[in-house]
Amino acid sequence: MSTFAKCDLTFVCRERWDDLAITDSTDVRYCPNCDNGVFKVRTRAQFELASQLGRCAALTNDNDIVGWIGESDFDWMAEQSETVAIRTHLPLDASTESRLRIAFPKVIEIANGFPTGKWVVIGTFSPAVAANLDTDIRAQFPDLEVQERLG
Repeated sequence: MSTFAKCDLTFVCRERWDDLAITDSTDVRYCPNCDNGVFKVRTRAQFELASQLGRCAALTNDNDIVGWIGESDFDWMAEQSETVAIRTHLPLDASTESRLRIAFPKVIEIANGFPTGKWVVIGTFSPAVAANLDTDIRAQFPDLEVQERLG
């Protein structure tokens, strides 16, 4: 199992991975109690990504620790040099917008619908985390266009 030396869970909930609702992704479950997606974390890059995005995470190597990570003073990431943005050319349905809100709780606020044709910046990350995020977005949201650029 990977070691997370500065694992700063700001909240450890009592939910168990196996009790959370199954989603389309084997690495994401849904918690109806807090209306959040819970993302399975196995590597340091996944941990850093969950932290920066404010995701609920299940730190797993087949364990059951679930907690909220991503405080603003969480500063032990590698140098951040790549900005990741997403856009769509067609309006998104309510289900996809809801999944975006759950996937990016600190980043995406959808009050009047996700903007069509405009880039929405997810954040600036280290190259390893940006690559992990790119893969994550393409798997969860195949209709979105992803752009990575050097900061």
